Amino acid sequence: MNNIAKKIEITANIAIIILVVLLGAVLVKGFFLPKIGLSNTSGSNTTSGDGGLVGKPISIPDIDWSKTDRTLVLALQKDCPFCTMSATFYQRLRKELIELGGIRLVAVLPHAINEANDYLSELGVSVDEVEQVSLSSIGVKGTPTILLVDNKGIITNVWRGKLQSERENDILTRLGVNCVTQ
Repeated sequence: MNNIAKKIEITANIAIIILVVLLGAVLVKGFFLPKIGLSNTSGSNTTSGDGGLVGKPISIPDIDWSKTDRTLVLALQKDCPFCTMSATFYQRLRKELIELGGIRLVAVLPHAINEANDYLSELGVSVDEVEQVSLSSIGVKGTPTILLVDNKGIITNVWRGKLQSERENDILTRLGVNCVTQ
């Protein structure tokens, strides 16, 4: 009888350890790793992978979408490691947009404007406008997120997360930049 009790106790302990490990993995994934979604790089107006944003209007006070044909919105946060790691691409993006002309680059952050400007300055990223926005109010669930918005304020494309070079080139191509693999 004593032998059976020991086996039950060992089995229960193993089950508890497995449960704790699984629960720990769920907590780490859900709370400690940045939430990065899929992106819509197909250019279509489907909602799969874009959080339902493509084809929807976006409203950010003080931004007049009709100023230019298209506006590229960078949704960032100071504490986002992927935002910081993407700075080189944002610098390149800015350079290409200046050469292209006709497309604005706007940064939206949930931080005060002076904090946002300091952060962008640390990254070496210059933009046309900086706005303090609750990211959830514009449908952004994770950072970094890049939104391409037309002159009527309709989101036409969404890219999320730290982008691989192919996806960076996809953005540049959609903007009309002739990409050479770098």
